Amino acid sequence: MKWLCVVFLFIGGNLFSQTIDSVTLECDHDRILNFHEDPFKAQIYSWMISEGKLIEHWGFGLTMDFTNVSSDIVTVQVFGYDTISGCITDTATFLVKFETCGNVYIPSAFSPNGDGINDIFYIRGNVNLITFKIYNRWGENIFISRDINHGWDGSFKGVPAPIEVYVYFAIVEEEGAIKKYKGNITLIR
Repeated sequence: MKWLCVVFLFIGGNLFSQTIDSVTLECDHDRILNFHEDPFKAQIYSWMISEGKLIEHWGFGLTMDFTNVSSDIVTVQVFGYDTISGCITDTATFLVKFETCGNVYIPSAFSPNGDGINDIFYIRGNVNLITFKIYNRWGENIFISRDINHGWDGSFKGVPAPIEVYVYFAIVEEEGAIKKYKGNITLIR
């Protein structure tokens, strides 16, 4: 009897299965991933992952940390075994690709309190800034810049913005390629 080995990969709430050859994680994406086998297709599973740190092995799956991998691509293989015959019933192989983060640095918080330390929210790096926008929690655009040396001072219409989390979007040209960044910035005073 032959079982089909099906692998499920959970990334930020999204589900991928063995029908894909690879998945690419964006630069700012969490690099801790859960892999899960279909427990009804084989009796025993064996994993081979080219690089990464095992966090936890649970039931029919495992959790891996790829935060400090040195390569841009990790190969994931799973083998399903029949315990009666000892034979491999099926395998699944796919690649997890990590987008190169480059030389861009975007902080997660800043404190525009006038002390001269971390008062301006800048995007830093060896890039050409095309556009940099910040939005408040109501989706209102409160800052825009096209100059990497012009950062947000934490004000809106000349008034200090409230302490809260804001959303930023940036488009940069880095090493001849256009890259998009998005995330959250926390304003603290």
